[in-house]
Amino acid sequence: MWFYVLKRLLLIFPTLLGIITINFFIINLAPGGPIDQIEMQLRSEPTSYMSFTGNKDSSQILDCKLDDATLEKLKQEFGFDKPLLRRYLDLIRNYMFFDFGTSFYKGTLVSSLIIDGLGISFSITLLAMFFILSVSIPLGVLKAVRKGKIFESLTTTILGISYATPGFIFAIWLLIFFAGGSFLSWFPVRGIDSGLPPDTNFLSRIGDYLWHLTLPVLSIVLGHLSRPALATKNAIADEISKLYVIAVRAKGASESYILFRHCLKNALLTISTTIPYMFLSIFFYTTLMIEFVFSIEGIGYIGYEAIITRDYPVMFATIYLFSLSGLLLVLIFDIMYTYLDPRVNFTEQR
Repeated sequence: MWFYVLKRLLLIFPTLLGIITINFFIINLAPGGPIDQIEMQLRSEPTSYMSFTGNKDSSQILDCKLDDATLEKLKQEFGFDKPLLRRYLDLIRNYMFFDFGTSFYKGTLVSSLIIDGLGISFSITLLAMFFILSVSIPLGVLKAVRKGKIFESLTTTILGISYATPGFIFAIWLLIFFAGGSFLSWFPVRGIDSGLPPDTNFLSRIGDYLWHLTLPVLSIVLGHLSRPALATKNAIADEISKLYVIAVRAKGASESYILFRHCLKNALLTISTTIPYMFLSIFFYTTLMIEFVFSIEGIGYIGYEAIITRDYPVMFATIYLFSLSGLLLVLIFDIMYTYLDPRVNFTEQR
């Protein structure tokens, strides 16, 4: 087992190198880079930008005439005066030590932006996963037990609507009905805090944070209930029809004992296989859309904003950390599954 884990860890390095290399050259060779963005802004109106050093005092007004000296200064600030290959090698060397540089437009360290964004996105994903599993597994059990009844047909229709509707559509509906002001104004429209005073106690801050995350998490839950619920229903229905259940029932065991002590326990092995992919889907795709709708500066929103502004340090850092976290999470889920089901043995695979 440990040899398999070591092999997977070693494979992470060439995989990351390939991802970063491909994205670096595609993004740098594509038109519309940071210099082009600033040129377009300066042609329309004079603007200011934050120096690459991150020093707020060095913010300066650029000459809108776009003379050669101004353009050369911009290239030096952003590092574009160096050859492309030199910039690529510098990027790889810095990323080996998790040095992501400074944002072109925000003037702050990319690592601090990423840490804050990752914390927000992970908290949204974990909260959503908790409520999805808390609702979908009991719902799936009830659907299997009440197969062929009105409850099963009604919930199947509801889950079908949930499956066909993207999470951001639920987010928009929730904003309209519960935060837009047209109907109810129970929840905030955007952000993750209400700007509480510094002396606010910890519990009040947590409550305010959860209050802001209620609608984003609920929209994710509504959009992801169907798959785990149907997987639970199918797994329970399959277990109920097996011979060991008939044998246990013949010994006089109650239906609830059979359902929860045997069927659900064995079905959880099947259900657990859907959890990693659902987690990755929520973390890498759904949170991006939800963060955009609710203006939450998670890692997805930060990456999207960097693409729009051509903030290369933030773009490459988010790509790097998304890839790294995805590879590590898949490995962690594989290891966890071997403990849930001892029959799985990766060391025997060739």
